Amino acid sequence: MHLRSVRRRYTCTAILLTLGIVCTVWIDPRQTGSTMVWSLVILFLAGLFFRQSQALQSAKLIWDNRILVIPGDHLDTCSEGVDETIISTFGILSADRIYEWGRRGLWGNRLRTMEVDQRKMRLSFGNKRQAIWLEFEHGMDSQEQILEVAQTLWKETGVRAVIRG
Repeated sequence: MHLRSVRRRYTCTAILLTLGIVCTVWIDPRQTGSTMVWSLVILFLAGLFFRQSQALQSAKLIWDNRILVIPGDHLDTCSEGVDETIISTFGILSADRIYEWGRRGLWGNRLRTMEVDQRKMRLSFGNKRQAIWLEFEHGMDSQEQILEVAQTLWKETGVRAVIRG
């Protein structure tokens, strides 16, 4: 699961930060060189811990508000090791990669366009300066499922899907 791997990275970072703090407290404060090195290590690990905390929060938000779960057998062969992709109101969680939108205020990423055909879904999201396009097979069999997902995303994000075919 994706959430499990994000949580595992968060836990490992927390353990490393705790070990760094314990090692810093344990050493003799008169050894200035090692104290400085351990202080820099702690600063680095604290920044990494903060980043992993944000990633875990984003992954939980995407997981809790999922709209469509695409099994790994519908994804292309270049993304090996991907068991599923989750499309949510707030982003996409795929292969330990988090693409988020609808957060971070006015300057954050927004879902811009969504196109759906019988086999593939194309999403574009970003801010005023840059955009990202993702294209993937969605694995939905019927037109009703496609319409339901498009309507749910429209209600949640305000972006109307262009349905082709």
